[in-house]
Amino acid sequence: MKILKGAVLISLERYFSVFIISISFFILAKYVPVDKLGEYSAIEAVVMICVIFSLLSLDTVFQDYYLKNSDRISIGDYYFSCLIVKVISSVFGYVISIIAISLLDFNLYVGAVISTLILFKTITILTIYNITVKKEKKYFLIGVFSTSISFIMKLMLVLFLDESNIPYFYIIDMFVLFTVAGGVFLVEFRSVRAKYLLEIFGLVKLRIYFILSSFSIVAFGKVDQILLAKMMTLENVANYALAMKVVGIFVLMSSAFNLSFSRELSISRNDNERYINIIRNLMFFTVFLGVLFSVLNF
Repeated sequence: MKILKGAVLISLERYFSVFIISISFFILAKYVPVDKLGEYSAIEAVVMICVIFSLLSLDTVFQDYYLKNSDRISIGDYYFSCLIVKVISSVFGYVISIIAISLLDFNLYVGAVISTLILFKTITILTIYNITVKKEKKYFLIGVFSTSISFIMKLMLVLFLDESNIPYFYIIDMFVLFTVAGGVFLVEFRSVRAKYLLEIFGLVKLRIYFILSSFSIVAFGKVDQILLAKMMTLENVANYALAMKVVGIFVLMSSAFNLSFSRELSISRNDNERYINIIRNLMFFTVFLGVLFSVLNF
């Protein structure tokens, strides 16, 4: 029951965030010319593929490694070191994103702005920190607070600023989360330890195929928008992007449970019966909610 309570809080935060972000995208669509919306969406697709360099797919791997070595690792310093490794990787991803946008002949200014999303996405490791220390309520409050603030900022941007500032719309959510979550985490100073950095880089190297697997999934879900932009019209891209925002509102809930259950799987690795029970519960909620929300989406 305690696991379920944490899972519900995490799922509600993720659902609230995705729902508000999707609503704000529809507001943007009302005030931005359809061809511009299509161009921004195509550029965002390129950036989201390069977000793989933020090492999002390894957040739970980093968590698992800490839980298995918690007797010798300082959690605050470890997670801050993880953030540094992710930032280093994301800088490389930012450069790759800019090169790809340039080769695809998209607007380079818009690309440079939206690509900063790759850097801000690194903050997810600090939100995982709250899950690791079983502070799901704190995770929930940070997420809801940052999403609410970013929504207000995006409304102000769309309604009161000129079109040249619209690309910043795409990075406000993660920028605010980066600021809030980073600020909360660094209230007590954390240090970077060289030995942690070496361990984390080793972990990245060890899990390279896991990263590539995640990359293939993300790329498969985004390359279609790039193809639409190059082979059809930007209006097609805009309509497709809007449709995907609707789908996102419904399908995320089932996968959000993974964040909380992953911690319990790590700490119950030596208790086979408990491990199996957690997997059963995870599968049940994932499948049940996935089917339920897919039907609603349909």
